[in-house]
Amino acid sequence: MHSLLGKKKAAVQNIHKAVDKGYFPYPYFQIDSLLDPLRDDSSFLEVMELAKENHLKFKAAYFSYQD
Repeated sequence: MHSLLGKKKAAVQNIHKAVDKGYFPYPYFQIDSLLDPLRDDSSFLEVMELAKENHLKFKAAYFSYQD
């Protein structure tokens, strides 16, 4: 909601808190139009990189099937 109100800093801080606490739906973050106002913000891009790393680690740990 902060992003729609032009409060980019607050929006990025809240997303960063969420990612730090284990909420990192990276594929959804990529397509969520509510985040569009933040996509050119360097702080947001850093948080998205962290979300991506966490997502890939989780995926590798829990969804890597071996026969």
